[in-house]
Amino acid sequence: MAEYFIKPATRSILKLVYLILALQLLVFLSAPYVLISIAVLQAGLWMNSNLSLSVLLSSFKRLSVFFVVIFLSYTVFNVGENPHILDLRFIELKINEDGAEKALLMCLRVFLMVWASVWVQKSEKTGEMATALRKIGLSELLATAIDSTLYLLTGDNGRKKNGSGKGKKNKVKISFRQIMQGDFSYVTDRFLASLEKATKYLGERYPTLAKERLNDLTVVVGVSAAIMGLKLIQLMPGLPVAPGHKNIIIIPFFLAAAAMTHSRFGGLMTGLTVGIVSVMMGFGKFGIFEISHFAIPGLLADLLFPFIALNAALWIRFLQLSLIGMIMGFGRFSANFLVILLAGAPEGAFILYLPMLFSQIIFGGLSVFVSLVILKIIIIKNNSEKDQI
Repeated sequence: MAEYFIKPATRSILKLVYLILALQLLVFLSAPYVLISIAVLQAGLWMNSNLSLSVLLSSFKRLSVFFVVIFLSYTVFNVGENPHILDLRFIELKINEDGAEKALLMCLRVFLMVWASVWVQKSEKTGEMATALRKIGLSELLATAIDSTLYLLTGDNGRKKNGSGKGKKNKVKISFRQIMQGDFSYVTDRFLASLEKATKYLGERYPTLAKERLNDLTVVVGVSAAIMGLKLIQLMPGLPVAPGHKNIIIIPFFLAAAAMTHSRFGGLMTGLTVGIVSVMMGFGKFGIFEISHFAIPGLLADLLFPFIALNAALWIRFLQLSLIGMIMGFGRFSANFLVILLAGAPEGAFILYLPMLFSQIIFGGLSVFVSLVILKIIIIKNNSEKDQI
Protein backbone atom coordinates (compact mmCIF):
# COMPACT_ATOMS: atom_id res chain seq x y z
CA MET A 1 0.00 0.00 0.00
CA ALA A 2 3.06 2.25 0.12
CA GLU A 3 2.48 3.29 -3.49
CA TYR A 4 -0.38 5.53 -2.38
CA PHE A 5 2.12 7.77 -0.52
CA ILE A 6 4.06 8.36 -3.75
CA LYS A 7 3.03 11.03 -6.22
CA PRO A 8 1.23 9.57 -9.30
CA ALA A 9 3.85 10.88 -11.76
CA THR A 10 6.72 9.42 -9.68
CA ARG A 11 4.87 6.13 -9.29
CA SER A 12 4.38 5.87 -13.04
CA ILE A 13 8.06 6.53 -13.69
CA LEU A 14 9.09 3.90 -11.11
CA LYS A 15 6.82 1.38 -12.80
CA LEU A 16 8.36 2.11 -16.19
CA VAL A 17 11.85 1.72 -14.71
CA TYR A 18 10.79 -1.59 -13.16
CA LEU A 19 9.42 -2.77 -16.51
CA ILE A 20 12.65 -1.90 -18.31
CA LEU A 21 14.80 -3.65 -15.67
CA ALA A 22 12.55 -6.72 -15.61
CA LEU A 23 12.70 -7.03 -19.40
CA GLN A 24 16.50 -6.71 -19.33
CA LEU A 25 16.79 -9.50 -16.76
CA LEU A 26 14.38 -11.75 -18.62
CA VAL A 27 16.16 -11.25 -21.94
CA PHE A 28 19.69 -11.91 -20.70
CA LEU A 29 19.14 -14.28 -17.76
CA SER A 30 17.22 -17.54 -18.00
CA ALA A 31 18.26 -19.36 -14.82
CA PRO A 32 15.23 -20.93 -13.09
CA TYR A 33 15.89 -19.10 -9.80
CA VAL A 34 15.85 -15.73 -11.63
CA LEU A 35 12.56 -16.52 -13.34
CA ILE A 36 10.97 -17.78 -10.12
CA SER A 37 12.15 -14.68 -8.23
CA ILE A 38 10.63 -12.34 -10.82
CA ALA A 39 7.43 -14.41 -10.87
CA VAL A 40 7.08 -14.12 -7.08
CA LEU A 41 7.78 -10.38 -7.19
CA GLN A 42 5.32 -9.88 -10.02
CA ALA A 43 2.64 -11.87 -8.19
CA GLY A 44 3.09 -9.62 -5.15
CA LEU A 45 2.82 -6.46 -7.27
CA TRP A 46 -0.27 -7.82 -9.00
CA MET A 47 -2.06 -8.59 -5.73
CA ASN A 48 -1.01 -5.26 -4.21
CA SER A 49 -2.66 -3.50 -7.16
CA ASN A 50 -5.90 -5.44 -6.56
CA LEU A 51 -6.03 -6.61 -10.16
CA SER A 52 -8.33 -9.40 -11.25
CA LEU A 53 -6.93 -12.86 -11.93
CA SER A 54 -9.15 -13.05 -15.03
CA VAL A 55 -6.99 -10.37 -16.70
CA LEU A 56 -3.91 -12.53 -16.22
CA LEU A 57 -5.69 -15.65 -17.48
CA SER A 58 -6.83 -13.72 -20.53
CA SER A 59 -3.21 -12.80 -21.32
CA PHE A 60 -2.18 -16.44 -20.90
CA LYS A 61 -4.96 -17.54 -23.25
CA ARG A 62 -3.90 -15.07 -25.95
CA LEU A 63 -0.36 -16.48 -25.75
CA SER A 64 -1.45 -20.13 -25.95
CA VAL A 65 -0.69 -20.52 -29.67
CA PHE A 66 2.76 -19.02 -29.17
CA PHE A 67 3.43 -21.45 -26.29
CA VAL A 68 2.39 -24.41 -28.47
CA VAL A 69 4.80 -23.24 -31.18
CA ILE A 70 7.67 -22.96 -28.67
CA PHE A 71 6.90 -26.40 -27.18
CA LEU A 72 6.75 -28.13 -30.58
CA SER A 73 9.93 -26.43 -31.82
CA TYR A 74 11.90 -27.61 -28.78
CA THR A 75 10.48 -31.11 -28.42
CA VAL A 76 9.53 -32.28 -31.93
CA PHE A 77 11.62 -30.23 -34.38
CA ASN A 78 14.77 -30.45 -32.26
CA VAL A 79 14.84 -34.06 -31.05
CA GLY A 80 18.57 -34.29 -30.26
CA GLU A 81 20.79 -37.36 -30.39
CA ASN A 82 18.86 -39.59 -27.96
CA PRO A 83 15.17 -38.82 -28.40
CA HIS A 84 12.40 -40.44 -26.41
CA ILE A 85 10.08 -42.54 -28.59
CA LEU A 86 6.41 -41.85 -27.99
CA ASP A 87 4.20 -44.64 -29.40
CA LEU A 88 0.85 -43.23 -30.59
CA ARG A 89 -0.21 -46.53 -32.24
CA PHE A 90 -0.54 -45.01 -35.70
CA ILE A 91 2.80 -43.22 -35.52
CA GLU A 92 5.94 -43.19 -33.42
CA LEU A 93 6.85 -39.67 -32.38
CA LYS A 94 10.39 -38.70 -31.40
CA ILE A 95 10.40 -36.36 -28.38
CA ASN A 96 13.26 -34.37 -26.89
CA GLU A 97 12.70 -34.59 -23.11
CA ASP A 98 15.42 -32.03 -22.33
CA GLY A 99 13.81 -29.76 -24.92
CA ALA A 100 10.52 -29.90 -23.03
CA GLU A 101 12.23 -28.44 -19.97
CA LYS A 102 13.82 -25.69 -22.07
CA ALA A 103 10.46 -24.97 -23.69
CA LEU A 104 8.88 -24.56 -20.27
CA LEU A 105 11.55 -22.04 -19.25
CA MET A 106 11.22 -20.13 -22.53
CA CYS A 107 7.44 -19.93 -22.18
CA LEU A 108 7.83 -18.73 -18.60
CA ARG A 109 10.25 -16.00 -19.73
CA VAL A 110 7.83 -14.74 -22.36
CA PHE A 111 4.87 -14.89 -20.00
CA LEU A 112 6.77 -12.91 -17.36
CA MET A 113 7.67 -10.27 -19.97
CA VAL A 114 4.04 -9.88 -20.92
CA TRP A 115 2.88 -10.08 -17.30
CA ALA A 116 5.14 -7.17 -16.28
CA SER A 117 3.90 -5.12 -19.22
CA VAL A 118 0.24 -5.87 -18.49
CA TRP A 119 0.72 -4.97 -14.81
CA VAL A 120 2.12 -1.55 -15.69
CA GLN A 121 -0.68 -0.93 -18.18
CA LYS A 122 -3.52 -2.11 -15.91
CA SER A 123 -2.33 -0.58 -12.65
CA GLU A 124 -1.97 2.97 -13.97
CA LYS A 125 -4.30 5.49 -15.55
CA THR A 126 -3.19 6.00 -19.15
CA GLY A 127 -3.07 9.77 -18.80
CA GLU A 128 -0.58 9.47 -15.96
CA MET A 129 1.49 6.96 -17.90
CA ALA A 130 1.67 9.29 -20.92
CA THR A 131 2.92 12.06 -18.61
CA ALA A 132 5.56 9.69 -17.24
CA LEU A 133 6.70 8.82 -20.75
CA ARG A 134 7.20 12.51 -21.43
CA LYS A 135 9.25 12.94 -18.25
CA ILE A 136 11.62 10.08 -19.04
CA GLY A 137 12.59 11.64 -22.36
CA LEU A 138 9.81 10.94 -24.86
CA SER A 139 9.67 13.66 -27.52
CA GLU A 140 7.08 16.37 -26.94
CA LEU A 141 5.41 15.65 -30.29
CA LEU A 142 5.05 11.93 -29.56
CA ALA A 143 3.87 12.49 -25.97
CA THR A 144 1.30 15.03 -27.16
CA ALA A 145 0.17 12.67 -29.92
CA ILE A 146 -0.35 9.85 -27.40
CA ASP A 147 -2.32 12.10 -25.02
CA SER A 148 -4.46 13.48 -27.84
CA THR A 149 -5.15 10.08 -29.42
CA LEU A 150 -6.20 8.67 -26.06
CA TYR A 151 -8.54 11.63 -25.57
CA LEU A 152 -10.14 11.20 -29.01
CA LEU A 153 -10.64 7.48 -28.40
CA THR A 154 -11.99 7.67 -24.87
CA GLY A 155 -13.06 11.26 -24.34
CA ASP A 156 -11.31 11.22 -20.96
CA ASN A 157 -7.57 10.97 -21.57
CA GLY A 158 -7.40 7.21 -21.31
CA ARG A 159 -10.18 6.39 -18.86
CA LYS A 160 -12.64 4.01 -20.45
CA LYS A 161 -16.26 5.00 -20.43
CA ASN A 162 -18.66 2.86 -18.43
CA GLY A 163 -19.91 -0.08 -20.38
CA SER A 164 -17.68 0.62 -23.36
CA GLY A 165 -15.61 -2.56 -23.04
CA LYS A 166 -13.78 -3.15 -26.29
CA GLY A 167 -16.71 -2.38 -28.50
CA LYS A 168 -17.54 -5.92 -29.62
CA LYS A 169 -21.25 -5.14 -29.86
CA ASN A 170 -20.57 -2.08 -32.01
CA LYS A 171 -18.41 -3.77 -34.64
CA VAL A 172 -18.96 -2.60 -38.21
CA LYS A 173 -18.89 -5.42 -40.75
CA ILE A 174 -17.04 -5.14 -44.05
CA SER A 175 -17.73 -8.08 -46.35
CA PHE A 176 -15.47 -9.71 -48.91
CA ARG A 177 -18.00 -8.69 -51.57
CA GLN A 178 -17.59 -5.01 -50.67
CA ILE A 179 -13.82 -5.33 -50.97
CA MET A 180 -14.04 -7.04 -54.38
CA GLN A 181 -16.39 -4.28 -55.59
CA GLY A 182 -14.00 -1.62 -54.36
CA ASP A 183 -16.52 -0.24 -51.87
CA PHE A 184 -14.34 1.26 -49.15
CA SER A 185 -16.71 4.07 -48.25
CA TYR A 186 -16.71 3.20 -44.55
CA VAL A 187 -12.91 3.17 -44.46
CA THR A 188 -12.52 6.47 -46.32
CA ASP A 189 -15.30 8.11 -44.29
CA ARG A 190 -13.63 7.03 -41.03
CA PHE A 191 -10.26 8.24 -42.30
CA LEU A 192 -11.56 11.71 -43.19
CA ALA A 193 -13.77 11.97 -40.08
CA SER A 194 -10.84 11.07 -37.82
CA LEU A 195 -8.64 13.74 -39.46
CA GLU A 196 -11.41 16.31 -39.14
CA LYS A 197 -11.93 15.47 -35.47
CA ALA A 198 -8.19 15.72 -34.79
CA THR A 199 -7.99 19.04 -36.66
CA LYS A 200 -10.77 20.56 -34.57
CA TYR A 201 -9.48 19.25 -31.24
CA LEU A 202 -5.81 20.16 -31.76
CA GLY A 203 -6.62 23.51 -33.37
CA GLU A 204 -8.53 24.54 -30.25
CA ARG A 205 -5.99 23.11 -27.81
CA TYR A 206 -2.78 24.31 -29.50
CA PRO A 207 -3.71 27.52 -31.39
CA THR A 208 -0.19 28.99 -31.21
CA LEU A 209 1.61 25.91 -32.58
CA ALA A 210 3.55 26.44 -35.82
CA LYS A 211 1.51 25.55 -38.92
CA GLU A 212 3.70 22.66 -40.13
CA ARG A 213 4.07 21.21 -36.63
CA LEU A 214 0.31 21.43 -36.05
CA ASN A 215 -0.28 19.72 -39.40
CA ASP A 216 2.04 16.86 -38.52
CA LEU A 217 0.50 16.45 -35.07
CA THR A 218 -2.99 16.47 -36.60
CA VAL A 219 -2.09 13.81 -39.15
CA VAL A 220 -0.37 11.57 -36.58
CA VAL A 221 -3.29 11.84 -34.13
CA GLY A 222 -5.98 11.53 -36.81
CA VAL A 223 -4.43 8.51 -38.51
CA SER A 224 -3.59 6.87 -35.15
CA ALA A 225 -7.19 7.25 -33.98
CA ALA A 226 -8.41 5.84 -37.32
CA ILE A 227 -6.13 2.80 -37.01
CA MET A 228 -7.21 2.20 -33.41
CA GLY A 229 -10.79 2.44 -34.67
CA LEU A 230 -10.12 -0.68 -36.72
CA LYS A 231 -10.65 -2.59 -33.47
CA LEU A 232 -14.34 -1.95 -34.17
CA ILE A 233 -14.21 -3.17 -37.77
CA GLN A 234 -14.96 -6.81 -38.53
CA LEU A 235 -13.48 -7.66 -41.91
CA MET A 236 -15.13 -10.36 -44.01
CA PRO A 237 -17.44 -11.79 -41.29
CA GLY A 238 -18.31 -15.47 -41.45
CA LEU A 239 -15.08 -16.45 -43.18
CA PRO A 240 -12.06 -18.17 -41.61
CA VAL A 241 -9.88 -15.08 -42.07
CA ALA A 242 -6.15 -15.59 -41.64
CA PRO A 243 -3.87 -13.51 -39.40
CA GLY A 244 -2.94 -10.13 -40.83
CA HIS A 245 -6.20 -9.48 -42.69
CA LYS A 246 -6.44 -5.95 -41.26
CA ASN A 247 -3.23 -5.11 -43.14
CA ILE A 248 -5.62 -4.36 -46.01
CA ILE A 249 -6.57 -1.15 -44.18
CA ILE A 250 -3.75 -0.49 -41.69
CA ILE A 251 -0.96 -0.32 -44.28
CA PRO A 252 -2.68 2.35 -46.45
CA PHE A 253 -3.20 4.46 -43.32
CA PHE A 254 0.53 4.36 -42.55
CA LEU A 255 1.31 5.37 -46.14
CA ALA A 256 -1.15 8.25 -45.71
CA ALA A 257 0.70 9.40 -42.58
CA ALA A 258 4.01 9.34 -44.47
CA ALA A 259 2.45 11.26 -47.37
CA MET A 260 0.73 13.99 -45.35
CA THR A 261 3.40 14.94 -42.80
CA HIS A 262 6.26 17.39 -43.32
CA SER A 263 8.43 15.38 -40.95
CA ARG A 264 10.65 12.74 -42.54
CA PHE A 265 9.34 10.20 -40.05
CA GLY A 266 5.61 10.86 -39.85
CA GLY A 267 4.87 7.18 -40.42
CA LEU A 268 7.19 6.08 -37.61
CA MET A 269 5.68 8.67 -35.27
CA THR A 270 2.23 7.33 -36.12
CA GLY A 271 3.35 3.73 -35.60
CA LEU A 272 4.84 4.54 -32.20
CA THR A 273 1.69 6.39 -31.18
CA VAL A 274 -0.58 3.53 -32.23
CA GLY A 275 1.67 0.94 -30.59
CA ILE A 276 1.95 2.73 -27.25
CA VAL A 277 -1.77 3.61 -27.16
CA SER A 278 -2.62 0.01 -28.05
CA VAL A 279 -0.53 -1.30 -25.15
CA MET A 280 -2.03 1.28 -22.77
CA MET A 281 -5.57 0.26 -23.75
CA GLY A 282 -4.85 -3.44 -23.26
CA PHE A 283 -4.87 -4.64 -26.88
CA GLY A 284 -2.45 -7.18 -28.28
CA LYS A 285 -0.98 -10.31 -26.74
CA PHE A 286 2.73 -9.49 -26.48
CA GLY A 287 2.53 -6.51 -24.13
CA ILE A 288 5.17 -3.86 -24.74
CA PHE A 289 6.54 -5.78 -27.72
CA GLU A 290 3.27 -5.00 -29.50
CA ILE A 291 4.71 -1.53 -30.22
CA SER A 292 7.04 -3.01 -32.84
CA HIS A 293 3.96 -4.43 -34.58
CA PHE A 294 3.10 -0.85 -35.62
CA ALA A 295 6.38 1.07 -35.36
CA ILE A 296 8.26 -1.00 -37.96
CA PRO A 297 5.60 -0.75 -40.73
CA GLY A 298 5.33 2.97 -39.90
CA LEU A 299 9.07 3.37 -40.45
CA LEU A 300 8.88 1.32 -43.65
CA ALA A 301 6.15 3.66 -44.90
CA ASP A 302 8.51 6.62 -44.42
CA LEU A 303 11.35 4.85 -46.23
CA LEU A 304 9.31 3.47 -49.14
CA PHE A 305 6.74 6.20 -49.85
CA PRO A 306 9.22 8.44 -51.75
CA PHE A 307 9.59 5.64 -54.33
CA ILE A 308 5.88 5.69 -55.25
CA ALA A 309 5.30 7.34 -58.63
CA LEU A 310 2.01 9.09 -57.82
CA ASN A 311 1.58 10.44 -61.36
CA ALA A 312 2.54 7.23 -63.17
CA ALA A 313 0.17 4.92 -65.01
CA LEU A 314 -2.30 2.99 -62.87
CA TRP A 315 -0.64 -0.38 -63.47
CA ILE A 316 2.74 0.99 -62.32
CA ARG A 317 1.25 2.39 -59.12
CA PHE A 318 -0.60 -0.89 -58.61
CA LEU A 319 2.63 -2.90 -58.78
CA GLN A 320 4.54 -0.44 -56.60
CA LEU A 321 1.88 -0.31 -53.88
CA SER A 322 1.47 -4.10 -53.96
CA LEU A 323 5.19 -4.64 -53.42
CA ILE A 324 5.39 -1.96 -50.72
CA GLY A 325 2.34 -3.46 -49.02
CA MET A 326 4.01 -6.89 -48.97
CA ILE A 327 7.20 -5.45 -47.45
CA MET A 328 5.18 -3.63 -44.80
CA GLY A 329 3.20 -6.82 -44.17
CA PHE A 330 6.51 -8.51 -43.44
CA GLY A 331 7.25 -5.69 -41.00
CA ARG A 332 3.90 -6.24 -39.27
CA PHE A 333 5.14 -9.72 -38.31
CA SER A 334 7.88 -8.07 -36.25
CA ALA A 335 6.22 -8.47 -32.84
CA ASN A 336 6.00 -12.25 -33.27
CA PHE A 337 9.55 -12.37 -34.66
CA LEU A 338 10.93 -10.26 -31.80
CA VAL A 339 9.37 -12.41 -29.08
CA ILE A 340 10.57 -15.63 -30.75
CA LEU A 341 14.07 -14.16 -30.97
CA LEU A 342 14.12 -12.99 -27.35
CA ALA A 343 12.76 -16.33 -26.18
CA GLY A 344 15.80 -18.00 -27.71
CA ALA A 345 13.65 -20.53 -29.54
CA PRO A 346 15.25 -22.88 -32.09
CA GLU A 347 14.75 -22.63 -35.85
CA GLY A 348 11.69 -24.86 -35.66
CA ALA A 349 9.71 -22.01 -34.10
CA PHE A 350 10.27 -19.84 -37.16
CA ILE A 351 9.20 -22.69 -39.43
CA LEU A 352 5.93 -23.11 -37.54
CA TYR A 353 5.25 -19.39 -37.83
CA LEU A 354 5.84 -19.28 -41.60
CA PRO A 355 2.10 -19.59 -42.46
CA MET A 356 1.40 -16.52 -40.34
CA LEU A 357 4.26 -14.64 -42.01
CA PHE A 358 2.97 -15.51 -45.49
CA SER A 359 -0.52 -14.43 -44.45
CA GLN A 360 0.78 -11.04 -43.30
CA ILE A 361 2.63 -10.59 -46.59
CA ILE A 362 -0.33 -11.64 -48.77
CA PHE A 363 -2.79 -9.30 -47.07
CA GLY A 364 -0.14 -6.59 -47.20
CA GLY A 365 -0.09 -7.00 -50.98
CA LEU A 366 -3.89 -6.88 -51.14
CA SER A 367 -3.82 -3.50 -49.37
CA VAL A 368 -3.06 -1.97 -52.78
CA PHE A 369 -6.78 -1.57 -53.47
CA VAL A 370 -7.30 0.61 -50.38
CA SER A 371 -3.96 2.40 -50.86
CA LEU A 372 -5.01 3.58 -54.32
CA VAL A 373 -8.25 5.01 -52.92
CA ILE A 374 -6.65 6.66 -49.87
CA LEU A 375 -3.80 8.23 -51.85
CA LYS A 376 -6.28 9.54 -54.43
CA ILE A 377 -8.20 11.25 -51.63
CA ILE A 378 -4.97 12.79 -50.32
CA ILE A 379 -4.00 14.11 -53.77
CA ILE A 380 -7.46 15.65 -54.26
CA LYS A 381 -7.32 17.14 -50.75
CA ASN A 382 -3.88 18.65 -51.36
CA ASN A 383 -4.89 20.11 -54.72
CA SER A 384 -7.99 21.63 -53.14
CA GLU A 385 -5.89 23.30 -50.44
CA LYS A 386 -3.47 24.69 -53.05
CA ASP A 387 -6.37 26.18 -55.04
CA GLN A 388 -7.62 27.90 -51.88
CA ILE A 389 -4.20 29.45 -51.38
